[in-house]
Amino acid sequence: VYQEVIPSLSGSLVIYGWGLGVQDVHILNRLKLSSVVNIAISVFGNNQNYCNQAEQMIRDYVGRDLNIVFFDCQSPGCWNQPLNKPA
Repeated sequence: VYQEVIPSLSGSLVIYGWGLGVQDVHILNRLKLSSVVNIAISVFGNNQNYCNQAEQMIRDYVGRDLNIVFFDCQSPGCWNQPLNKPA
């Protein structure tokens, strides 16, 4: 997955249940090689600090313009939410 799948991703990516900590920087660096333009990230509760930290890490390490959205991991139908494309 790390060597072949992550760099070959394109379009949209959903991150569910991942804490996005400093120990995960190598994964974000690998994601930089992909063609992902939309990222949806699950959030438990109303954790704005997590949202800010996760978005900043992605922007710092992936380093390109991405459409990043957050969704409540406990919301019904959360897997069926369309992502808006960046302008």
